[in-house]
Amino acid sequence: MKKGKDLKVYLSDRISMSDGIKIGSTDDNTNRTVIHYDSESPTHSVMIDKLIRTFVENGRTDLKNYFARLVKNFTAQLVKTNKVFYRGISALNKDNLKVNRIGPSPKPKDNRYSVEGEHCLYLIDDWNFLCKELATSSLLIQKYDNIPFENIRLGDLSSENKALDNSLALSFQRAESGRTAAGYNFEGVLQQKGQSKYLVSQLLASSFKNAGWDGFLIPGIQGGSGSHYRNLTIWGDALDNWRKWATMPFYQKEVNGSDRHKI
Repeated sequence: MKKGKDLKVYLSDRISMSDGIKIGSTDDNTNRTVIHYDSESPTHSVMIDKLIRTFVENGRTDLKNYFARLVKNFTAQLVKTNKVFYRGISALNKDNLKVNRIGPSPKPKDNRYSVEGEHCLYLIDDWNFLCKELATSSLLIQKYDNIPFENIRLGDLSSENKALDNSLALSFQRAESGRTAAGYNFEGVLQQKGQSKYLVSQLLASSFKNAGWDGFLIPGIQGGSGSHYRNLTIWGDALDNWRKWATMPFYQKEVNGSDRHKI
């Protein structure tokens, strides 16, 4: 192929190739773009997959150290935004109807960016995706529009951050998909070993926690072509004032579209 000639090939994850030396993809679910191979500026794609595999199968700490180095160089703090975020829980659990504000789970379960027992606030910037995320027919939806972005340190890992380091983007892409580029299903292997399937994602999150971040804005994984959203994840001492961030009242919403206030 002649230098300077562009060739784009589209598959299920919108893979593109330019000049015959660069291969990247944009994930339909998250809208995150990553470069897998670049002959002019070699990527860490193969190395990341190797580190994930040795971590999953042998428990080696190389992956943890690698993530720590990536996060050490990460500086993209989320600036103040007027965007409203939402917290959703199932209304089918009658105990949930007793609260007056919906915040971090009082009994935290194992989750993608937090471990069992760790308080973490998971928010979303488009409540239309809550039904997908929570897989329920009836929702309680709490609006969060008083988050003090200037006072808490939140990382911008959204797909809109075009300056995001490719190796960090690749790491999150692997963690969210649960597979390496070659199709190694490490989430399945972790579950077979009796471990959390989210272990790689949790390791990434812990790197940010150890580096002093209070949370991050991350692409939602339940999106689709032309329709995407973002999750805001906040942990640690920053959660002490979460009640001041939530606006009353919250809503109960049925999947058929009916709404009603709960005071």
